[in-house]
Amino acid sequence: MDKKDQLAELISNAETSFYNGQLQEAFSLSLSAIKLDENCADAYQYAANVCMSLSRYEDAIEYYQKVQIYIMLITQIEMNL
Repeated sequence: MDKKDQLAELISNAETSFYNGQLQEAFSLSLSAIKLDENCADAYQYAANVCMSLSRYEDAIEYYQKVQIYIMLITQIEMNL
C-alpha cells in the first residue's frame, strides 16, 4: 500500500471512529495521518473535531488554524494556475 492509500485509509477510519463516538481512536488515527503527511488538512480537521468534542478547546483551535492555513495555501495555488 502506498502513502496515498495509507493516508486515505487513516482518514476514512478516523471519520468512522469519530462518527461512532470512538473519539480517542479517531484522534489517534488523525495523528497517524498527520505524521504520514503533515500537509493533510483532513487529518487536522478530524483532530480538531475530536478536541472540540472532548472540550479541549485550545488544542482544537491550534488544529483548526492549521486547516485554515492549508486551505489558504491551496486557494492561492489554484488561483495562480
